[in-house]
Amino acid sequence: MVRKDGSRLTPLESDADLLPLVRAREFTRCLLYWIPASPVPIPSVQRLWLNSFLDRLSLLMTKSHGLRSEVFLQYKTLIPDLYESFVDKALDLRPLMGLAQRPGQEIPPVPTLEDLQPIIEGKEKYDLGKFVGDFCYWFVRKNEKWQREQFWGHGGMTILYLAPDPATKTAPLRIPKYLREYPGFSELFKLFDPDQAVADAQALSDGFRKKSLEMYAEELKKSVQLKGIPFVIPLLSTRDFFNSPEDIFKKWFELFDIYVNESPADKGILIASKLDIEEDLIGILKEMKEEGLIYGGNRG
Repeated sequence: MVRKDGSRLTPLESDADLLPLVRAREFTRCLLYWIPASPVPIPSVQRLWLNSFLDRLSLLMTKSHGLRSEVFLQYKTLIPDLYESFVDKALDLRPLMGLAQRPGQEIPPVPTLEDLQPIIEGKEKYDLGKFVGDFCYWFVRKNEKWQREQFWGHGGMTILYLAPDPATKTAPLRIPKYLREYPGFSELFKLFDPDQAVADAQALSDGFRKKSLEMYAEELKKSVQLKGIPFVIPLLSTRDFFNSPEDIFKKWFELFDIYVNESPADKGILIASKLDIEEDLIGILKEMKEEGLIYGGNRG
């Protein structure tokens, strides 16, 4: 039951309207939801449902809330199975490496020869997690739907929804029609889109990068490895939302409005929002159910 002002008079009946999303009702600092998804890689039928859900969520966030999405992928997720595919698609992704920082976790120090000796001698296997921090790629080129279709479901993607940045806006280059159609140039423009190249370059001016570096300034000073890093995003699990101090929590939501993260630690997907999007989510889920799209099942 809903009041005239849109607020709910009674709680959702067993939260059935939100399934398969589960809301942390006891958590009140933001809206926090969890979608079960395991093992990794997520089974294809779940991945298809999640991508359909995120297609609708992204469209709604853009049209109704004026937000845009930025996509990030954990470096460790690529090793070993996805790396070849990633390299093959790199020109269409325009990846830029930064850091995804887990609260309270420091970057592993550069390994010494003593650290590596057991591996060299074959006594131990190389452990990527032991020696490499949680570096991640930001996809500078904007194509969230396609990017998710390539890499979602492997436990390493984060999507941030945030307000547009005027600094990244571009206008089409004024290249005369005769020049675009001139022999030689016309063939070049089939291989190289100058408008896209300008958009890619302008995207690097995105203000979230500077804001993220300011947010993590103290941590960055402590690590020589992070000197010159272009951005840092938080890598969060359910525990981090519950346990982090209020000042840290507020800084996260100064960087983004909505946080979507594949979280293997939680065996699922996290959605955290400082905006009241619950009715939006209910509407999306109702629409999907009416279309016969059932999580973990088949259409129809």
